[in-house]
Amino acid sequence: MLEIIFSKISLAVVGLAIMIAGVFGYNLSINNLGATVPISVAIFETTLASKITSEATSMTLTAASTTAGGSLTGYFCFTIDEGSADVEFVCGTAASTTAITSMIRGIDPIDGDKEVTALKKAHRRGATIKITNYPQDAIVSRIINGDETFPIALSYATSVSTTSFSSAWNIVNRGYADNLVIAGGTIGNWTQNGIYRLATTSELTAGTATTTGGYYLIPPNIFFSTSSSATTLVPVTNTSGKLSQGFIDLTGNFVWTGTHSFASTTIGNTLAVTGTSTFGGNSIFSGTFTAASTTINNTLTVTGTSTFTGTTTFSAIPTLPASDPTSDNQAARKIYVDNAAGPTIFIVSDNLRKSADTERNTASTTYNKMKEIRSPGNGSLRIKFDMKSGQAGTNAYGKTYVNGVATGTERITSTGSYVTYSEDISGFKVEDLVQVYIYTGNAIYPAYITNFRIYADASSFIVIID
Repeated sequence: MLEIIFSKISLAVVGLAIMIAGVFGYNLSINNLGATVPISVAIFETTLASKITSEATSMTLTAASTTAGGSLTGYFCFTIDEGSADVEFVCGTAASTTAITSMIRGIDPIDGDKEVTALKKAHRRGATIKITNYPQDAIVSRIINGDETFPIALSYATSVSTTSFSSAWNIVNRGYADNLVIAGGTIGNWTQNGIYRLATTSELTAGTATTTGGYYLIPPNIFFSTSSSATTLVPVTNTSGKLSQGFIDLTGNFVWTGTHSFASTTIGNTLAVTGTSTFGGNSIFSGTFTAASTTINNTLTVTGTSTFTGTTTFSAIPTLPASDPTSDNQAARKIYVDNAAGPTIFIVSDNLRKSADTERNTASTTYNKMKEIRSPGNGSLRIKFDMKSGQAGTNAYGKTYVNGVATGTERITSTGSYVTYSEDISGFKVEDLVQVYIYTGNAIYPAYITNFRIYADASSFIVIID
């Protein structure tokens, strides 16, 4: 009985201290705790295992077992040193141990949800710890009286019927409110505003128009996109007004039966064209290509098998690979036909057949190719070129090569004026490359060459490097 009297006297003294401090302008409230309702435990009493300061935010209990044998787990409020001048209300979190953490100290004895600096006390080891009805009752009272809000959404037990409510002051649940809104709404259509429902993926792919209740299904924006993805069900054109090719399975076979124009085409599989097709850009066919009537206006690259069953017209002479045909129905290069008719036989003469007279120079100190002419036949040729040094006294070197192999006599001059060199070389074959390589003895002074000329009894030479 005396303990209760002392507790009430202590609370009155603390309350009076707070009131006097307020008169003199001191604000002792430093934190509003909010309306979190602590867990209530009946007949729980223990002591402090170690002392705490007024600023401590955790404490350790001597014991944390309830009368039922369980442990404290959750958010609880305690009374420390009840009945003494150091009485203090605190709240904290327990986790099935004797440790209480994240403590709120000095809780207002009237308000129940404010932390007051003046009410924070230091407590000795062995101080009494109790779970009482305060501040739980104060917090619940403030919530019910409208001074605080409910910390969670209210809900009814499943055993309570919420399909109808008898009083206008009853609190209804969300399901009742939703049904009430829908029940009073009109089913929308093309001319009537009203209620619709978003379609699911399965409903959209199945083409389902309405729900079982008759509401029209609307596809949500997530199913619309200008690029294909796993969730895109409705293709949308991009800003150019065209669809992304990602919506099309390009790995399948395509059969074109009408007239089609392609600016640039890559076919990775089988393409069968039974109508008229025009390819205006570069066309690459890596699979089987069958065309009944096709016009290629640019480059056509075919790496697979192609069958042309209609008329194929080439506006320019096609270039074949640098290899000879092996069967009778294969196309043949001009050089193959020329050789088949018999190659031209050259003999040395003073008749100029081809020349590459551009003056060139090099500062290389090793042989460097400077001139090149391709021979269209077999036989012997007279080869001439003019060479000089970039500085009198510095050697310039030159030699005739055939197909990159040194063949002629090495020529050396140290004069600053052109010297003409002539040499007859035999053993040339069709397509052989006649070349002149030169270099200088001093990189400061280049070697020069001009008037590379071939003399023989035949023409049709092709200049490669002039």
